[in-house]
Amino acid sequence: MSRQYHYLVAGLPDLFFDDSKLSIDSLQFSELLAEHLPSDDLVIIRLFFWRYDNRNILTKLKDPESKIDIKGNLTGSEVDELIDAVKKDSFREDVSGIPAYIAGFIEAYKNENVLITGKSWDLQFTELYYRHTTATRNVFVSKWFEFERDLNNIFTAAKCRKHNISLEGQLIGSGELVDKLMRSTARDFGLDNEFPFLDQLLKALEEEDFLEQEKKIDRIKWDYLDEAVFFFYFTIERIFSFLIKLTIVERWFALDKETGQQLFNELLTNLEASYEFPEEFQ
Repeated sequence: MSRQYHYLVAGLPDLFFDDSKLSIDSLQFSELLAEHLPSDDLVIIRLFFWRYDNRNILTKLKDPESKIDIKGNLTGSEVDELIDAVKKDSFREDVSGIPAYIAGFIEAYKNENVLITGKSWDLQFTELYYRHTTATRNVFVSKWFEFERDLNNIFTAAKCRKHNISLEGQLIGSGELVDKLMRSTARDFGLDNEFPFLDQLLKALEEEDFLEQEKKIDRIKWDYLDEAVFFFYFTIERIFSFLIKLTIVERWFALDKETGQQLFNELLTNLEASYEFPEEFQ
């Protein structure tokens, strides 16, 4: 039976998608949870934050002097120590609490040993992340990461189609969904009613304003969480859902129209850069 966190959940502030202010940010919330959650439930929360560590580690591997995003589970010095430990073959997952896939990626990157053929280092790391997070024993959390991965894949496939960019090497994972996204020419990629959010997503992609497009996609995530967490009242699932919603609201505080256009340009640049055009089309 799941632990009940009555006082912690009851004390959480109300969150609304269009909130204009926050009484707590995700970093403060993670620090609060570190004080109140037992280690096995805290591991579930840390699953979400490993994405920031992945980004920090890859940035550090490319430029050891680079700054890191403080939202990660690891500090800058801990990232440096981890990279050094992997290099010296002294990394131990059971002692560090750091998932083995991270050390495996660092070793592969250092040795230029591609782990997933045809994909950028960033996408390889991301795929390892989703393999790890979707394997968690908490069903609610595992299904969230599956949903997020599938949503991102469909978004990427539709975006590539819209801008005539090859989809080769752009998707995360494998399986029936990825096969359909790669092969189908149908507007809905032949997914029919497999994904209730599909029509909402495709309509969002019709938006010319990048920020409006992103906001509609975040709304899909928000609505998914509202439905999925409905019967979880004072459990870790409710806390996990609050964390994700908090990061969504927090993200919009940092975005304006100029930043949105910059992110859009970076998205297209990254998609195009990860696909090597045949020489005759250079």
